[in-house]
Amino acid sequence: MLTRAISAIRDMRDVARAASSRTADDNLINLATITASMERRRESEVRAAFLSSAEMLRDLRIVIDAKVEVIIGQIRV
Repeated sequence: MLTRAISAIRDMRDVARAASSRTADDNLINLATITASMERRRESEVRAAFLSSAEMLRDLRIVIDAKVEVIIGQIRV
């Protein structure tokens, strides 16, 4: 599930034109690291990764929806 979330986050970043920092502080890199070593991680780390991915997906959905509303508003004017 985390692998799918990472893919969805990358796709949504492209749609939202949200740039990745491509540094160690990028949460997507942290999620990928945890996903690659999930069997060696504590349950709390895996749970935090799921929550972080859900938060990122929610935030990106809000950004994308806001951009769509602005575009529709501009078309109506």
